[in-house]
This record gives sequence, structure tokens and C-alpha cells, in this order.
Amino acid sequence: MIYIKGVIGQDVTLVDVVAAAKADTEPILRVMIDSPGGYVESGKQIYRFLKDYKERPVHTFTRGECASMAAQLFITGQQRLVGSPYMIHNPAISAEGNGRMESADLRESADYLDELKKEAIKEYKAVTGLDEQTLSDLMDNETWLTPDEAVNLGFATGKYEFKAVALYGVAKKDNS
Repeated sequence: MIYIKGVIGQDVTLVDVVAAAKADTEPILRVMIDSPGGYVESGKQIYRFLKDYKERPVHTFTRGECASMAAQLFITGQQRLVGSPYMIHNPAISAEGNGRMESADLRESADYLDELKKEAIKEYKAVTGLDEQTLSDLMDNETWLTPDEAVNLGFATGKYEFKAVALYGVAKKDNS
């Protein structure tokens, strides 16, 4: 099983995912996602790896949270079981470094974000069948979906419910 937990590109990278896939010997490659999202470039690398993976079926599951870039990773599964809130939104960036950006830099960044949004809409449309305007509206509104909503809209193929299992053993003490 591959665990995508934490921030994509920081806590989990393509190297981690490839190593986990190679180490996993099950007939189905299961990918458990519990992530708030992360860095787009790292996420896109993982997305392409999982989407192009042909050695065996890929099944994705959510646990905890599945938001932002993690939501895109989730849709790579042939079977997609959602067990937690699921969030999609528009791509965003933050200024880093010296914080100095000129207008040309901002225009270039805006164009890049627009392209990322178009890619995400195309990817979501392929699995959900929803029209581009509906997907754009969902992304514009930073939409959090319940598991039922994620299934009804086609992001997920079903729900995954976690069951707590506890084993409790009591040894009888012979006081005789």
C-alpha cells in the first residue's frame, strides 16, 4: 500500500511513491490518502506516475482529509473510495524569496495558474462527466464535499467506512 500522508512535495514525494509501489506485492496497488494537498509540481509528478501505472489496478482511498492536490491524486484510481471530506479549489501560489514581484511576474503567474486550472478541470471531467462550468464553479468556491456528495458528483466510485476494531483479552486469575 502507498500512503500519501501530509504535505505533498514535503512529507511525500514521487520517490516515496515509486519506492512504495515497487515494494508492494499485492495484486491491486492501494493508495491511502490523508493529505491537505501540497506543492503542484510534486503532485503532478505523482499524478502522472499513478495515472500511467499499468502493472496492476490502482485503487485510491481517503482517510482524514483529501484536499487540493491530494484530491487530484485521488482521481487516479480505477476504484475511488472516499471516507473523509473531499475538497477541490483553484490552484494558488504564494510569493517566496525576497517577495519582490513585478507586474510581468504576476501576469506570468496568473497565466500559469489558469493553465493549471484548465488541466484540473480536464482531469476531473474525465472521471466525473461534469461539465467544465460546473467544475469551474466548484473550484472557484473552494468546495468541500461529504463522501456522499463526492460519490453523487462522480469524484468517487463509492464510500469507504473505517471501523474501529479493538481486541480485549482478560486472563482469569485463579485465586484458589
